[in-house]
Amino acid sequence: MPSKRRPITGRLPAQNGDSGELPLDERIARLAEGLCAALRPIVMHAAGSAMRPSLLVRTLGVDATLAARIVRAAKSGTATDAIHEIPSPEGLRIFVSAAARLKLEPGVRETAIQRIREFELLLAEVPGGRAGLDAIASSWSPATRMRAEHAARQATFKSMSTLLGYFTDTAVMSVFVQPSDEDPALTDSLYLMGKLGLRRLRPGGRITVYGLQQIDPELYRTTVEGGLLSEFCSTPLPELQMVKRPGVELAVVPEDALPLGEEMTVVASQMVRRGGSRPRTPGATPAVEGLVLRMPAKELVFDTFVREDTYLVEPRLTATLHGFVPDNVDPDDPAFGLDAVGVTTKMERLSRGLEDVDCPEIPAYRSMVEEGFARSGWDRSRFVGYRCRMRYPVPLVRLTYWFSAPREGPNREGAR
Repeated sequence: MPSKRRPITGRLPAQNGDSGELPLDERIARLAEGLCAALRPIVMHAAGSAMRPSLLVRTLGVDATLAARIVRAAKSGTATDAIHEIPSPEGLRIFVSAAARLKLEPGVRETAIQRIREFELLLAEVPGGRAGLDAIASSWSPATRMRAEHAARQATFKSMSTLLGYFTDTAVMSVFVQPSDEDPALTDSLYLMGKLGLRRLRPGGRITVYGLQQIDPELYRTTVEGGLLSEFCSTPLPELQMVKRPGVELAVVPEDALPLGEEMTVVASQMVRRGGSRPRTPGATPAVEGLVLRMPAKELVFDTFVREDTYLVEPRLTATLHGFVPDNVDPDDPAFGLDAVGVTTKMERLSRGLEDVDCPEIPAYRSMVEEGFARSGWDRSRFVGYRCRMRYPVPLVRLTYWFSAPREGPNREGAR
């Protein structure tokens, strides 16, 4: 979708009373234009034509952060950028009040006060207030959307860490997939699951660090590859409690473990035999590899390594609310959008043989991947990879790699 860049022309909001009939996004754009036009002469008078924040601080005695935001808003070339930078009405009033000592042209300060009042009224009208305003403006520009999304994810990390009382520096999930030797219509999968730099924010309480799938042995032959990978865990080796829940066995940090001020690293594995499908014909149910992060994390690395003959098409990566739409609803299905979440999902393709598998967030990652191939006995040279790296991933939002069948055309079994 093309971005809607809205130029700032200095035009004030309509004065004939008809602005309220305009669409809300247009009224927001006009408000940004008018407010920045009202602030600009004050900024230039106090800080010169260069509009340096340091001069604004020195001349008016305002906070440096407030000064920087006002200068960026005044310099904005689009309404989109201006909306993101404009401070709160309270901050703007502090600025305009400090400007009372300046010898401004008649009406300049009064115009700014009027625009601030209009800004305050619009914020009261917009659902969600300032957060809603930023969300509307973020749809106008990819860059603004990314800034707003990053701020929202960071705020979610802080709030969830406070509520849960713990977080991890880096969460990692690596999935290795290849056709099953026992049944070529199915796949075998090896999972590496890690929490690196796990910390408590308050004492007490158990912390779930990973889960092992418990699959009906009559349907799937499964083996658990020893649980913890001790060579990649903290020293001494973390002592975890295993708690059985329907369909899963959870590895839990006990209440009396992991004191405040200390950190823990846990890396574990699980092999699931004959647990996945290989969609080959149009309309077949997609194969999925999903992750629902239960823990606040500063960084997430979610990789899927696939033997090149396993699937016929490249995957798609999506973000959805967990728990409503079943995993096998294709992203093209109309029902899929009901649970879509506005989290940007960028997917990087790793080369055949995974020579570019190194990850700056995890210095030992290459060794972890090599250990996965050593444990499975699979031929790394035949694998390609797909990587999702995310700063401040949102807990309880499901990230899913979708491996669908070809939309049309012959079944290319010869590719296997």
